[in-house]
Amino acid sequence: MLLLEVGARIGDGNRAVTSADVGLLIHHGLNAYGGTIGVSGISGGNAKDEANLWFAARYRRYFGRSRLAGDVSVGFAGGPALDIAFGWADAVALTAGVNVYELKDGSHDAVASIGLRLGSVIIGGLLYVTALVFASAR
Repeated sequence: MLLLEVGARIGDGNRAVTSADVGLLIHHGLNAYGGTIGVSGISGGNAKDEANLWFAARYRRYFGRSRLAGDVSVGFAGGPALDIAFGWADAVALTAGVNVYELKDGSHDAVASIGLRLGSVIIGGLLYVTALVFASAR
């Protein structure tokens, strides 16, 4: 399964984590294994003002045939990162995570945050509707 995702999480101290990534999951029964790669950024506080390359290994477990699933992603985005998610199919998920990131002075800090991730189903639907609107405008 090809993944296309965007997400945002809000943390303490008015810090926010945003990300956009693509990935691949290989299914084996109710389990899926794979990885993602994309960009991630942390804003607020004394965070460095630049996006980081985000890459992670991902494990997904489906809870029966309902398409509900739990994800765990472990990776690197300017520092170690951990993301846990609970969602439906590849549409939407509630996420929580911890990111270590670089500060403007070169030192590091960590932020714990919670948020929302939109997946391929939602993004594909939005792209389809956008294409219809542009096609009908001609």
